[in-house]
Amino acid sequence: MLAVVAGIGSVLGGRWELVAPVGGGGMGTVWRARDRQGGDDVAVKLMAKHVRGLASFEERFSREAIACESVRHPNVVSVLGHGTTDENEPYLVLELLEGESLGWRIERTPPPMAREAIGWIVDALAGLEAVHAAGIVHRDLKPDNLFLANAPGGRTRVKLLDFGISRMTAAPPMGRAAQWDSLTRSGEMLGTPVYMAPEQGTNAHHVDHRADLFSVGAILYETLAGRAPFEGANVGEILLAVSADDPEPLHERVPAIGSEVSAVVARALAKSPDDRWPDARAMREALEIALRSVPADASCGFVIGSARMPQIHPQRARDEESKKTVRSEPPPGGRELPEDAGEVFGTETDRPPPSRRTMLAVALAMLGALAIFVAYVVLGGDP
Repeated sequence: MLAVVAGIGSVLGGRWELVAPVGGGGMGTVWRARDRQGGDDVAVKLMAKHVRGLASFEERFSREAIACESVRHPNVVSVLGHGTTDENEPYLVLELLEGESLGWRIERTPPPMAREAIGWIVDALAGLEAVHAAGIVHRDLKPDNLFLANAPGGRTRVKLLDFGISRMTAAPPMGRAAQWDSLTRSGEMLGTPVYMAPEQGTNAHHVDHRADLFSVGAILYETLAGRAPFEGANVGEILLAVSADDPEPLHERVPAIGSEVSAVVARALAKSPDDRWPDARAMREALEIALRSVPADASCGFVIGSARMPQIHPQRARDEESKKTVRSEPPPGGRELPEDAGEVFGTETDRPPPSRRTMLAVALAMLGALAIFVAYVVLGGDP
């Protein structure tokens, strides 16, 4: 039977026994749990009380469950179950991942070797092929949603996370059509400005798989160069840059990477979807070929031991909200459990926020025209 109160020792769905809380985010708490049937450890996401009942957050939980159940691939996080407790707490059961997000990794020193980092993106694209083949557009790919999971033999397995604002472009799974249609039509969830394709800014509900390829290009650029391809003093400037500016060629920022990888990234970052790679497979295969030209000793372009180090990610300190998922509905603030940078469970991988954060007004830019949207103000709780 379902647990009356979700806490240590509670059993969800007669199967998942909560062992210990291991992290949290704006949507809820992540627990380590044990599968009473198989004996394996799993991750359980429980929705926070202060967001329960808000349609957009409950829809995000449902959307993630439906999307992940539609895709079975080694490079996509697996949803093992979902439901609600007796107290109406929605929960998701996911495979337990131990390691760190790419977002954490690119902020640590020493930087990864370039060939290794490119290999991570190749694996991510393999997972994205399966996602797109299932008729799903992720819409929020970013370093925090690419997880570098520990695998046997000291290897790393990349996992795509957080399908909470994904879009279904094909027929949804049998029996889920009405539910998915409701989710698709409601809410105004957009994406993460730094990695968002130009067309996603004003037409997020109708973007196709090529918007995800733009995001992958932005992630790869940032991973290799140590800074994002599009920058600005605030969210509006970043979105305008995404819409109107061409980034400095990657091989000029990081000469050791070479022009072949740079060309793959440049095509992914094309303003028009028609000028990008046609699909994830084509981009993956081109990147695999380009990878052969990268010297084994080439590292990603971080500046180590220099006073210029803070300039590597100029927006991370003063404009971190540009790398958070943007929605039109204000998510409430609240207290969060600290996350371990080296061991993250489930899919709550956003980095811990400062104790109090003000989200600035969000400006949306599209093809030379800047449409202003008043977004939201969030005052976070003390970490």
